[in-house]
Amino acid sequence: MLRLTLGLMRRSTGRLIAAGLAVLIGTAFVTSTLLASAALKRASYDVVTAPYAESDLVVGFDAFANGRSLMSDDLTKVAAVPGVRDATAHALRRLTLDNGDRQSTVTAIPASATPSLQTYRIDQGRLPRTASEIALSQGTLDKLGLTVGDAVSAVDSGSDSTGDADAGTTASDPAASSTFQWTVVGVASDPTQAWAATGTIAVVSLDGLTRASGTHATSPVVSFDYLLLALEPGSDPQQVAAAVSKALGGSVAVISRDAVAAQVISSAADGENILTAFILGFAGIALLVAALVIANTFQVLVAQRTRTLALLRCAGASRRQLRTSVLTEATLLGLGASLAGLLSGTALTQGVLMVLRRTMPAMRIPAAVDLTLASVIAPLLVGTLVTVAASLVPAREATRVAPLAALQPLTTAPLRSRGGRVRAGTSIAMVCLGALLLAVSLTVGRRSVVESLLTGMAGGTLSFVGFILGAVFWMPPVARGFAAAVARLHPTARLAAANVTRNPRRTVATSTAL
Repeated sequence: MLRLTLGLMRRSTGRLIAAGLAVLIGTAFVTSTLLASAALKRASYDVVTAPYAESDLVVGFDAFANGRSLMSDDLTKVAAVPGVRDATAHALRRLTLDNGDRQSTVTAIPASATPSLQTYRIDQGRLPRTASEIALSQGTLDKLGLTVGDAVSAVDSGSDSTGDADAGTTASDPAASSTFQWTVVGVASDPTQAWAATGTIAVVSLDGLTRASGTHATSPVVSFDYLLLALEPGSDPQQVAAAVSKALGGSVAVISRDAVAAQVISSAADGENILTAFILGFAGIALLVAALVIANTFQVLVAQRTRTLALLRCAGASRRQLRTSVLTEATLLGLGASLAGLLSGTALTQGVLMVLRRTMPAMRIPAAVDLTLASVIAPLLVGTLVTVAASLVPAREATRVAPLAALQPLTTAPLRSRGGRVRAGTSIAMVCLGALLLAVSLTVGRRSVVESLLTGMAGGTLSFVGFILGAVFWMPPVARGFAAAVARLHPTARLAAANVTRNPRRTVATSTAL
């Protein structure tokens, strides 16, 4: 039967291409959805973790939540813990730089000698080493009319607020501010957009950060937001985290960069992963569209080959053999078309990423798609299983009749039969329930975005499926009206119109696939 099945497929290449295109489009949609979801999650992760560089551990991320501030002596204790290769403090301090009649406000961040702990890049010159040295962005240098080696005055108000880097002059209390000189030793940039929300950055040494905080040199104690740790190769992060926590008295959280990202994303979503729900909703839509298109297209294909299957019955083929042949054909078609859809969806997503990286260079967009086992297996399984499932009912209808009876056109239950009434009632109920859920989604959106999103998608899905399920009732009148208008043009048009209206169910199946 396998040789016979392959022969039938070769003779039905044109028809199989139509069904294969439906499978290809559906699986390409699923593939693109999965890969785009992974790329979006990766971009979100990169944005969230950018302020923590490539650190292995983050100390005191929730320090302000539990009332424990990190001081300079805490940095010394952490750096002395076995397994810690380097430790860098993080804090934001606002500085107003003044060069004559030109001013600019920047956000000062501490420098680190360890590349994996640097959230910036020195494009020219070197890192600041002393308390009076600073590295500025090229935009700030141009605005102030400075170059590397020049001096610039700074007026510090002692605040650490954030805002637009080019907001202009900030008013400060002369009694609380101090004026001092900085020497520009380098040109710094923010390639990962880690500090895009805080404005233009300025890199200073740790002593310079203390100076920028308005403290006196004789009292170099300054509080930090958190500490970044780089571990020695081969060190166990969990053991080092426990040792660091113990060195700080157990009152400060020590977690990985991934854990920080999870906390930030969860906090931004108010405990609800809106991004995941949104992407899963679109994945569900992709599966629904793929199932509808593939099922209807393959139903038409198998129905067109009913006479061929009946002739095989007359030649001695059993019902089981014919059913197996149809299912084998569906499996081969689904697998081949799904593979083509996988490749097409991957190429499409990769092309979109390349375009976005060129048109929006400031955004953290991955350079390439991240192919995982799930993103490869899922489209192949979906396309193949849906294609096989779509062939079950037509294969059963074609093989359950007697060989001679199968040579006659298949008759379907009239629309006014019991089955037709059940179909009509189900269609109306689904459309009404879907419309109700859509209305409910507008009201629940005021309190929960996720609930509104999921409710709206469920309502749209129900109403759409109900609309398609009832197409057998409203599609034929529409087709007859259009056919009546076309039939006046030419005898060929009248023949085509008659073929369209002769079998309403087949017309509906074809139209639904479109």
